[in-house]
Amino acid sequence: MPLLHGAYAESLFNSYTHFAWYYHLLFFIGVFFLSLVFHELTHLIVFLLNGYQNEVLIILFLVFYKKNQKWRLKVDFKLLLLGGGIVFPNLGSIEDEAAFSRARKAVERSLLAAPLFTLISSTTLFILSFTIFYRNGFLVPVSLYGLFVGAFFTYLSAKEAPQMYGDFKAYKKIKTDDLFALATIQQYTTNLSTYQKGLMEEYLKDQLPIKNDLTALTFFINLLDHAIFEENEVNLFLYEKVSYYALNPSSFRRVLSSPLNAEFAQAVIFYLDRLNFKTEALKLKELFFNHLASLNKKEKMKTYLTKQTDHILGLSDEKEFLNDSKNFNKGLLTFLFKNIPSFLASEQVRNDGYKPLKLYCPLK
Repeated sequence: MPLLHGAYAESLFNSYTHFAWYYHLLFFIGVFFLSLVFHELTHLIVFLLNGYQNEVLIILFLVFYKKNQKWRLKVDFKLLLLGGGIVFPNLGSIEDEAAFSRARKAVERSLLAAPLFTLISSTTLFILSFTIFYRNGFLVPVSLYGLFVGAFFTYLSAKEAPQMYGDFKAYKKIKTDDLFALATIQQYTTNLSTYQKGLMEEYLKDQLPIKNDLTALTFFINLLDHAIFEENEVNLFLYEKVSYYALNPSSFRRVLSSPLNAEFAQAVIFYLDRLNFKTEALKLKELFFNHLASLNKKEKMKTYLTKQTDHILGLSDEKEFLNDSKNFNKGLLTFLFKNIPSFLASEQVRNDGYKPLKLYCPLK
């Protein structure tokens, strides 16, 4: 056995110091990049094996995206803020419980497979290099750096940040938390189905006002966006909710402190406007704009949201500004959303506005 060999430590040291220090820097960068590539490819392949296509694959600043059924590549150095990579699958339409369960399983498997592959492959290479190939001046440092990177990825997989979850953390939440699973899967579906709407409405039915938490606001915004830009009939369930905020502006103001304040505010304002409660919509718009004005810095975001809101309400024509993707800015994750074609397409639909619905009953 090599570990019992008298010259093992000397051979291992000589292998590690075989190359000059600057080569070690290149080795580390290469190992980090390849580890990230295989990690994200594992996510992608698991979705493919479960029958789902992928829309976007991001690795550091490289963006692989589908356009006209062909993969294309672009470079965006702002994505270095992500610190890694991401796979954006297309889960299609979730029409019933069976489809939801199938999509949920696919997301769970993808989230679990990638960090496990990274950890197992890096550990295996390290063991082989340090027990069998310990005289190899290339494999020894590469396997050591691979172990460090694998351990680092595993550590990050168990962490979470605002609106972001590591793979293991997200896997556990999706597996055990039905509401989190519903909110997560909705991000990757092609439409908001009747089945999904029913689940969201069931959760929100007794909430007046809507809870000021991420899950409740996400559901409320998804339902409102669908009602504003896709439905052609008044949604009485949502009418009751937006009526509450029109009659209780203090509650509207309190929700503006949420990370989803912009999407929430716009959705309520737009639906009131679409239902012809224009006076009430304009009052809430002023509260929203006052909130934007109070934000420090974030000038590009404030400009975009202000112009977008006025444009959709028909108060000014900002079409030229909104059609320029360089102006797009929705806050914290803008650098990521700019590289997801389906998100930009949905934003264009939003900027095209809506037809008013004739509703003559008073607010209640």
